[in-house]
Amino acid sequence: MEEIDAEKVRAKASDLLASGEVLEALSMYHILCERNPKDSKSWYKLGMAYMSLDKPKAKELACKCLKKACHLAPDQLLFRSHYANVLVMSERISEAVKEARTLVSMNQHSADAHTFLGNLLASQ
Repeated sequence: MEEIDAEKVRAKASDLLASGEVLEALSMYHILCERNPKDSKSWYKLGMAYMSLDKPKAKELACKCLKKACHLAPDQLLFRSHYANVLVMSERISEAVKEARTLVSMNQHSADAHTFLGNLLASQ
């Protein structure tokens, strides 16, 4: 199997996504995830690319990809915050509350994390 530079492929996929070529970007991110299933950055980028489709099935796929990214890089606040937001957009509030609590515990001095959690709890 041919060796690929994941950073270069991610950069190219990011450019494609920015220019509206979502399906091509998704294809590149899928290749990266298949070649290295433990690459948390590629799972994160794949999830964010799915979010750009703004379709119900895409949100579910985004949730799965972002959850995988969080599992692979549990200390990555950016991955976890986007995952929590996607859960909210998917109306999976109880799961989003759990992620928000994790964010607060990871970053206790973040006003944004506390506000996000407070807003979620108030909406229940």
